[in-house]
Amino acid sequence: MEKLAAAGYNTLDKLFAASEQDLANVYQFGDVLAHALKEGLESCRPEMEELLSSGAISILPPEKEGPLTGKSFCFTGELTTMKRSEAEALVKSLGGMIKTSVTKGLSYLVTNDPSSGSSKNEKARKSGIPVLDEKAFLALTSGIASAGEFPESDDTEKSPGRQEKQINDRNQLELDI
Repeated sequence: MEKLAAAGYNTLDKLFAASEQDLANVYQFGDVLAHALKEGLESCRPEMEELLSSGAISILPPEKEGPLTGKSFCFTGELTTMKRSEAEALVKSLGGMIKTSVTKGLSYLVTNDPSSGSSKNEKARKSGIPVLDEKAFLALTSGIASAGEFPESDDTEKSPGRQEKQINDRNQLELDI
């Protein structure tokens, strides 16, 4: 459901209004899951609407957007300062999404070794997706850098297709994405 909510289907009304194909188009959702969800929603719809209208249950409003809303992250390799699950929870708490593979639309690949020849690193570089080391990721999420600026790090891989330039005295990189 998290992927549906992140794709904009974050209310019951939006889920009811979505077509099976709309749901199937959500990243990693697919036709079979979309069909099962749509079928289940339709069969339970009268009961759900009755519970809502009676006040027996209520649905919380969608979560507010955060500084990473619209950004997606994929983690690879072992992080040194936190567990991967903690890093993923941090991204989600700031409004970002987690992806498990390097695909079109991925905003950042976070790795412990950007110079590694791993398949995820190679695919990200070929796709022009920024590959961040843990230091740059932590700077991004701690508020030191905004979503388009990263402290310079010798370990941060500079992906082709991205224009990079030095800015201000803090030696940060600005990525024109």
